[in-house]
Amino acid sequence: MFKELRKYQNLTVICGTGVIIFTLWEIAKSFLSVFMGSSSSSTISDIESAQIEPWIEIVIVLFFVFTAVLDIWLRLHVGIRSIRFGRGRSRYSKYLISAYLIAAFTIILVVLNCAVVVSEFSTMDEDTVERTLSYAVIEFTNLANLLELIYASNKVKKLQKMIAETAENEKGEHNAA
Repeated sequence: MFKELRKYQNLTVICGTGVIIFTLWEIAKSFLSVFMGSSSSSTISDIESAQIEPWIEIVIVLFFVFTAVLDIWLRLHVGIRSIRFGRGRSRYSKYLISAYLIAAFTIILVVLNCAVVVSEFSTMDEDTVERTLSYAVIEFTNLANLLELIYASNKVKKLQKMIAETAENEKGEHNAA
């Protein structure tokens, strides 16, 4: 039972590291899309050319910045806490709530990306299709990592509980004798 516990603790650490790496990728991708230009930045410039009031533009930009910072913070929180949990430095697994939220939003993103490609395939150029599909593949990989993290963390909690109960039963039997 201890060998299985160690296996899932190691898996929790590995998946937590994966979450952090995907977070760094998201940060790099965001900077590249802002500084190098992308289809989303052209959409923003299209919105700007629609003569929107300046305060609405500020609200839109602040909303996107806030959601990006929140996303990065949640992902780093999940990654760091899962590593601590897997190494036995923390008994609390409340980071799983954030992991479930991120997984749910990632599922939505993957479905929406695939839906966009399917619905607008005939009007998209080849580069846009490739970029959108590659983004969906990366997000799908991120989702698989998150789901594996959730599974491993729950397995660690279950095994720790079983070991504690076994130790309690053996202690009770030893005291009774």
